[in-house]
Amino acid sequence: CAILLEKDSIRDVIAFPKNKRAVSNLDSSPSKVDDEKLDELQIMSMAIDDIDFDEDFEEL
Repeated sequence: CAILLEKDSIRDVIAFPKNKRAVSNLDSSPSKVDDEKLDELQIMSMAIDDIDFDEDFEEL
């Protein structure tokens, strides 16, 4: 699609481009959800708690 539209990067044509850190500029996802919000929605997270999104997704 990027080639057909003569764009330099596929990021110019995909719907929700991520930056080089794989973070969405629109909503900063992925990010940790507050425990209060999970409790409010009655959701139990099975995620590992020690992930630091700022460090772990810094370089891809």
